[in-house]
Amino acid sequence: MLNKNTFISRIGAKAAALALIMLIILSALTAGGRVYADAEGEPDNVFNPGELSGAAAVFENPLKGWAPNLTGYSAGGHAQPVNMYYTEIQWKNFEPTKGVYNFGSIETNNFNSAKAAGKHLIIRFLLDNPLQTSLTQNTDGTWPAGAYHMEIPAWVYDETVAEFGGDASKAGIYYAAKESASDTRYNRFGFSPNYYSESLLDGFRNAVAALAERYDGDPFIAVAQLGGLGHWGELHTVYVESMYGNQNGIKGNPERHHELVGMYPMEARSREFFECFEAFENKQIVMRYPANIAIDNGWGLYNDYFGIYGEGGVGSHPTYVDALKYGFNKSETGEYTPPYADWWKNMMFGGEISAFSSTLMRDCFTTNTNAANVRNFANTLNQIETQHVTWLGPSTAYSASASGSTAYNASQLANLYTVYKRMGYHFVVSRSAVWIGGEALHARITVANKGVAPFYAAGYSVEVYLLDEEQNILETVKSDADIREWADDSDSNLEVDIPYTVSEEGRYRLGIAIIDDATGLPAIKFGNTGEIASSKRIVLNNLWLTANDTEGLPPDGGGDGDTGGGDNGEGNVPGDNGGGDGLIPDPQLPVSPGSGGCGSLYGSAAGGSGGAASAVIICAGVLFICFRGRRRENELADG
Repeated sequence: MLNKNTFISRIGAKAAALALIMLIILSALTAGGRVYADAEGEPDNVFNPGELSGAAAVFENPLKGWAPNLTGYSAGGHAQPVNMYYTEIQWKNFEPTKGVYNFGSIETNNFNSAKAAGKHLIIRFLLDNPLQTSLTQNTDGTWPAGAYHMEIPAWVYDETVAEFGGDASKAGIYYAAKESASDTRYNRFGFSPNYYSESLLDGFRNAVAALAERYDGDPFIAVAQLGGLGHWGELHTVYVESMYGNQNGIKGNPERHHELVGMYPMEARSREFFECFEAFENKQIVMRYPANIAIDNGWGLYNDYFGIYGEGGVGSHPTYVDALKYGFNKSETGEYTPPYADWWKNMMFGGEISAFSSTLMRDCFTTNTNAANVRNFANTLNQIETQHVTWLGPSTAYSASASGSTAYNASQLANLYTVYKRMGYHFVVSRSAVWIGGEALHARITVANKGVAPFYAAGYSVEVYLLDEEQNILETVKSDADIREWADDSDSNLEVDIPYTVSEEGRYRLGIAIIDDATGLPAIKFGNTGEIASSKRIVLNNLWLTANDTEGLPPDGGGDGDTGGGDNGEGNVPGDNGGGDGLIPDPQLPVSPGSGGCGSLYGSAAGGSGGAASAVIICAGVLFICFRGRRRENELADG
């Protein structure tokens, strides 16, 4: 184990003088230094590592950032870093036959390519998908065949019809809608099922349970979006609502709401569907709008209207944030949902940018002073920060091209980098300090989370390393730090003791990494300079450690002491008049020899002649100059 009373070899007065001159000349260029503590035990070997900026600060890290659609996945073909993907599981494709789940097709066509590349996945279960196809009504008021499609399996539809005595009108409703009042054609078509059907609920519950059984223990699946209900699984039926209108007070009336077939259900009923997702015990569960069950379970959220500022609807910002702060009334049911102010502390917040063209997407990263209800960089960044966003997708900044007419210009790209860096977590080591603590090196490392959210997933740990001069790992210590507690916009300290027997004096380094416990490999990159060969390990302090083998040390002398010993003695912290061997302070400080012992003074008075001095210059972490004399063999023999 490392010994505080460390032997320092000695040189003559001439060598000591030369070393002192070199120290004075080069002291302004030194980095790192000797390891020691002051009288209060506080560290003096302190390092403030550099921080990455600009494009260098935009790198792939797990469970954050852009989350484009998994369809068309191509490894390495992205203009921006991508670690997460979004995919939809349509019920009719997943369970075409009752009780027979089509995992193989889903995984072969979607999951496996991304999983092999070490990516993560966001899944959303759908039973209503408004397809966008411009159609004209037939002369008899009906629609062409392309308008009639549903995402629930045919067997669910048949069971629902039978449940209501063969009345197909009770099983759900086909809808056709315009995107805006100015549209000349209806261009959104789909089928909204009857959410009050017990056949629908039973089948839904079994399907979600099958998904959870298959994927809850698979770290590849990171997020389960609480979809299912409503158009796109977004917990609304706006197209159906536009068809029904107010319906003479039925809307929002718990006693009669079920009469509006296909309308989004009242909370008591929707909660029965939401409870199915409790089968996912190890996933981040997020839902489109807050609901009481989300508040009860601490579930996360996603806002698929992200990027819009000031337009109507609870999805736009700041309306969405106001709803979370103060509560809101759900439009389809008229029911009140209470505030959910701390939605981001336990589970993720995500969503997709409501910009479905490269022009609109670029607007979200454009610096301008346009009206508040348009997309611009200031509003985008404000929404990232106030909604504590961790990921955005499937409509995301990834959608804009890397080159050509749809590419970002330099200003937009710089703004995009700023947004990406703020999203989710962004860990930066701001300070590290090392000193002798008992029988080991004691390290205190301060990590700043410069993102807007915590890291949420379990299964990651922190390792601290002692490295040699070539940055080979000599000793590994696992910290008890929990990175999920590294809160947004705050600093956290971790402390470790590193036991190590130094075989010879020389230059060593401190290192740190965040490990994926499942693989045992570094998994999360710090936003610092000093990374070791793209390993996600970074190097910190330069350490000058001396050999702890003190055999042959003369027995006479002044003895050990915190303020230095006498002749041939040993000391820990150099004092005003001591001359003993000891841990020498940072080489930026002048060193003078003591009488017969090592010159380890940094106080007011120097020792006498005949001692030794040792100097290390590490210039910018590269230059290593050491002047060192050796004790004559007869001195060791004679004392």
